[in-house]
Amino acid sequence: MPKYLDIVDDLRNNILYGKYKNADKIDDEKALGVTYSASKLTIKKAVDILVQEGLLVKKQGSGTYINSVASSNPLLDPSDLTKPSSLTHEYEDKTATSKVLEFEIIKANEYIAKSLLLKPGDFVYKVYRVRYIDNEANSIEEVYMPINVIAGLDQDIVNHSIYDYIVETLKLKPKSFHKYIYSRPCNSVEEKELKMKKHDPVTIVEQIAFLDDGVPYEYSLVSHYYKDFKYKTVVVI
Repeated sequence: MPKYLDIVDDLRNNILYGKYKNADKIDDEKALGVTYSASKLTIKKAVDILVQEGLLVKKQGSGTYINSVASSNPLLDPSDLTKPSSLTHEYEDKTATSKVLEFEIIKANEYIAKSLLLKPGDFVYKVYRVRYIDNEANSIEEVYMPINVIAGLDQDIVNHSIYDYIVETLKLKPKSFHKYIYSRPCNSVEEKELKMKKHDPVTIVEQIAFLDDGVPYEYSLVSHYYKDFKYKTVVVI
């Protein structure tokens, strides 16, 4: 992973988790270069990304400051930028559990193979499970993962946090997520498991997830009851 992205992650965490206070001026590029043993160009790339995300504001002739709006505006929640795509971490103060409907190794069809940079017929895990928050059904996940990337997945892991297994056991680093969000009428499984009425809409989050080396490790479709679904993001133009 390029060094400037490591610096982005570290600076972002420092901003979000209290090293800097709102509206504090951050170190200048020369000082940051010493801190991170990096060139001025590398530091500039990192700072510019955080400016684009809305976490920093550059003031000509004065320096670079924390954007206080980033922590006070609910539509610009900077912590969303660092949250993993994981129900366990999204609801850290609650209990996340699973009911596994299907867990098997299958041959990837053409679409799944294309999404995961595989060949049709390559083997992938298929996980189909209901996710609960404090014993209330929250979503239904249909997940496909290449067995040559996510090795050793088993029933016990699938019953708990797959994300924690990837990070803590396999020591892999999820980095980015491409999401496509749309709605459709619920199917019979969603109607039953999410306690919906026939033809109620569900919100679908279709996602391809990538590791820090650019390798896709997950293709998933997650169904949410439309009344419970909220999604926030930051758009950079």
